[in-house]
Amino acid sequence: MRPFRQHCRTFDDILLLNHIKSLLQKESIIRWQKEWDNGETGRSVHNVLPKVKTTPTPWQRPEIMFVTGHGAFPTYLKRFNIRSIDSCGCGNLGNPLHYATSCLFTTSYHLTKPSADLKPLW
Repeated sequence: MRPFRQHCRTFDDILLLNHIKSLLQKESIIRWQKEWDNGETGRSVHNVLPKVKTTPTPWQRPEIMFVTGHGAFPTYLKRFNIRSIDSCGCGNLGNPLHYATSCLFTTSYHLTKPSADLKPLW
């Protein structure tokens, strides 16, 4: 039996316990969402996943690396002083969006570049 339920003597006690648990879960989600909305880190992920949820997102490793910018991208490697410059071999900023939309070396893999008004969502 669950630790708190073993102390419940009546059905009303169980209902009260379930109600309290539900209230705590809702409050936790509200607080988590506020922290996520007002945070200073993880903004690229926040743009893609603005709402917190308790179920996992079914992403594969490459998708996670693209959205977070973590991986073998010059911008990420420079951040940790593994590279001295954050530019791509073509001279532009070497971030995931560049490789996916405009790099001359990855043309066959390009996604359609977003319009100027949609670019902040990327």
